[in-house]
Amino acid sequence: MLTPPKKTSILPHVLWVKLTAVLGTRFQVSAATIRKVLPKELQITEYGRVRKLDGGDNMQARELVAAGTDSRDMSFVRVSTYIYIYI
Repeated sequence: MLTPPKKTSILPHVLWVKLTAVLGTRFQVSAATIRKVLPKELQITEYGRVRKLDGGDNMQARELVAAGTDSRDMSFVRVSTYIYIYI
């Protein structure tokens, strides 16, 4: 389930070109054909949070949701090193 905050904007041209290439590959047509169908000024909506249904995880987009001072993102890794020296 997509949840707020949300932001509506125009897809940047660089991403529009990549999107049309991906869709062309996926549907086995030329990117030029897709570019005729998709407007260059494609309006998109970005959501800041997504919740997996049926009791799943909540995921947040850092660009739209400010991180708290005590929060960790999912890339946090704790590493412990133990060195054993046998003499």
